[in-house]
Formats: sequence, structure tokens, C-alpha cells
Amino acid sequence: MALKKLNVPGVNPGSVDKLYGEDWNRLVDALTGNVAENITLTGLFKVSRPNADLAEFVDTSVGVKLKVRPITSGTRWMSFDIDVDGGGYVTDVLQLREQEVRINQQCNILANVESVFSAKRTSTGAVGYELGSNDATGGNVYIDLHTDSGDGDYRSRIIRNNGANGTFDLQQTGTGAIRLIGANVNVDSGKQLFLDGGGDTYLSEVAANQLRATAGGAEVWTAVQTALNVVQDLKLAAAKRLYLDGGGDTYIYESSANVLDFLAGNILAMRLTNVSASFGQALTIQNDQADLIRAYRPNNTPTTGSGIRFDLNDSAGNQEAYALIYGIIVTNTNGAEDGKLSFRTKKAGTMKNWMELLQDGTFRIYEDAGIKSVSLRHDGNNAILAVSSGDLVLQPGANVSIPSTKKLYLDGGGDTFIHEASANMLDIVSGGSVGISLRGTGQVWLRAGSGAADPTASDINAGYGMWWKNTTANEVRLWYNDGGTMKKSAALA
Repeated sequence: MALKKLNVPGVNPGSVDKLYGEDWNRLVDALTGNVAENITLTGLFKVSRPNADLAEFVDTSVGVKLKVRPITSGTRWMSFDIDVDGGGYVTDVLQLREQEVRINQQCNILANVESVFSAKRTSTGAVGYELGSNDATGGNVYIDLHTDSGDGDYRSRIIRNNGANGTFDLQQTGTGAIRLIGANVNVDSGKQLFLDGGGDTYLSEVAANQLRATAGGAEVWTAVQTALNVVQDLKLAAAKRLYLDGGGDTYIYESSANVLDFLAGNILAMRLTNVSASFGQALTIQNDQADLIRAYRPNNTPTTGSGIRFDLNDSAGNQEAYALIYGIIVTNTNGAEDGKLSFRTKKAGTMKNWMELLQDGTFRIYEDAGIKSVSLRHDGNNAILAVSSGDLVLQPGANVSIPSTKKLYLDGGGDTFIHEASANMLDIVSGGSVGISLRGTGQVWLRAGSGAADPTASDINAGYGMWWKNTTANEVRLWYNDGGTMKKSAALA
């Protein structure tokens, strides 16, 4: 039924709360759209059509129609359908009922005519939610999470900062951790996992299967599938252990200040301090080098040495040095260095230098005071045994063996010596001449002196005698110097 206006409407005097003809005509104009009119309802406006469409609103200028209807009898849902192009209604765009709203098409929430939030389903069935998709101001976009009404600005915040390369932040106001439960964190290859808010400390995969830790912009370590390369200092807190068996009983740690212990199977194998190194087990050094052990002391002062000390416990359980092998500088001239080796042992609580191997190959043995010595060396021609003072004494029970035809020199290697001239013939030679020759048959051969005259006291020392041949008289006599008086025997026939 079409609404019709009155041909002769009554005029509303303005003081009567009644509907006059003039009012009716204005209402018809407003409802039919002929004239723009404002209608003010002072009471509840009700449209009642059980189980039928309640209302339809049409804007004929743009072809938009909105229909309000119940969805199904008894469901208590109200549906809003819309037709924007005359192609028919899209049903259930908005559905309302007590304590629930359903939006079944893309939803945009506007602020200052700009899209702040939208929810939509794509043609492929994906559901999406967008914040700030049409924000012309280019500001930050964030979501605040609250846990109670008095928690201030926010408890946690998810924020995307402005710009094409703005950061994506997760902010937490309390001390609670940010956790991912039941999920992995995946970082694209070549990207960094920053640990300082995006500065210069991060983890990254620098190449395929190569993980690098960088701190302050400098590489700390790089791990590959088979190795860990540490390029900076590796620090452990005092008394903490570096396990080499996955946390079992083989490890390295600082047991006390400046004491580094190496344990294998919970047994102390080696201990290093700032002054020494000790081994709790037998030491085996295996290498293809000729000099397996090097004792180095960074010092070039003459008489300075470095060595190997042999320690044992004393009767009170104290660790004491009992012996020492010491390498000592004699001359430190570059390219012409000289050194010697000292062998020392402790006597009555004092370490004494008993033996030395000198730079020229001389082997020297010292007496208790370390001053007097006996030396053995070879000068390239002869082996020389020398004493600095005193006599060379052979203790009882010791023999001296000289190879056949070799000589026992009594003048330092000159022409006075004792030797076996031939088999079973011992000659005593003085000045290059045989004085006495002892034969294996028991014979003693004496060499006689000779001269053109008889001998004098200058030829034979007092208290000595000798056979003498006077070549002029052709006589052989035994002469004796008796305190300066020369005495002689009868001439031999």
C-alpha cells in the first residue's frame, strides 16, 4: 500500500500533542524520500512482523538496500542482509543476538576515516586480520595485552615500528620469560639472531652448516659439523670444570688459585701451577722429534741455567728436591754459545754440584766442597785424566789395564813412560831410552851408563848406583855415590 498525502491538511498549532494533517504529509515525505525531513521519536519505535522480514532500507540514488530479518524462528538471531549493486542480497553479512556478534564478510574498523583493523577471508579460504592496512600517517602498529584492570599501559606489547625496515618487537614489563611452547624458532640462512637488541652481538649461519657467534662485532667462535673454532678467550668461572667426556669423570679445572688440574677417570694426571708442573701418573712423551723434552728458561745471563728437578717426600711428608740436572750458560754470544751440564744431588740437606760435562767435552767430578776436581777428556789425540790438586788414587781391589803395546806416560805424553815393548817384555823408558827391561823369564835388564872416563857425583845422584862402562879403559864396573864419595866394584872380567 502506498502512502498518500492529504489534499487539505490541517495545520498543527504547535501546542497540541496530536498528529495533524500537516504532520501526516511531512511524515509521508520523509518516508517516501520526496522531501528530506527529520523525524524525532520520543518513544520506542517498534516494528513487529513475526517470522518475516522486519524492515528494508533503500537508497535509490546509489542502489544500496539493507534488509533486517530474523534468521530462523526461535533462534533469537537477527540478520542484516545487503545488496549494493542490484544483483541480489548477500545474506547474513551481520548477525546479532544477546552477547554475540557475527560478521561474515570483511570487517574494517575505522578511526578518522582510515582503516585501523580489518578481518577477511580470501578466495582461497584463508582467514586474515590486518592492522593499519590503510594508515596514511605511517605510525607504529601495536597490540597491547592486559591481565587486570590496574596493570597500567600494558603488561605485554607486540609492536611493528614504522618504516619498511622497522623492527618487530615483543615487549614484556615484568620479569617473566617470553616462551615458545612446543615450537621451534627458525631463522633464515644468513640472518642474525641478535642478543643485544639489534646491535653487534648475535648468532648467525655464515655459510652452509657453519654457525658463528659474534660479540661486539668480533668473531668469538665458529662451529662446523666436525669442529668448534674459538678465536677469542674462552672463560670458565673459578672451580668450574671443562668436561672432555660429556660430563663424566675426565675434565680440566682450577682446583684452587693458580692451580690447574687435569683428571682422567677422576684420577689426578697432571697439575700445573704458576711455578711448576707435576704429574700424578707415569709420563710418556711420544713424538717423532729428536729432542722430546725441552727445559726452556727465557734468560741469557751467564751462569744462569734451567733443568729437571727430582722431588720426593721427606720424613715429615714435605716435598723436597733430592737431585737436579742443570743446563748452564757459559758463553751467550750469538752463534758461538757455550754451555755445560751439571749433575747435582742433595747431601745432608744441601744440594751439591758433583759432576759437570763442560763445553769442550771434559767430564769433571768435584769433591764435597765443589772446588777440587778430577777431569776426563780427549784432546783429539789422547784421552787425558787430570786432577786439580792431590793425587790420583786407585782404591784397593781396583786394577789398571792398559792394552798391549800402549804406554803409561809419566811426563804428560813425552818420552818417559812404561810400556810392554813386546810380548812379556816390560820396558821403563826415560828420556826416550830404556832404563830397565823386565823379561817374562825373571830376568831384569839394566841399561848401563857409559863415558870416556869414570862417572862422577854429577853423573849419579847420592844414594844411587849404576853400571858404568869406561870406554877408554874398556872396563865395566858398578858405581855407587855414597854421600858424594864415589865407590866402585871390581871390573867385570
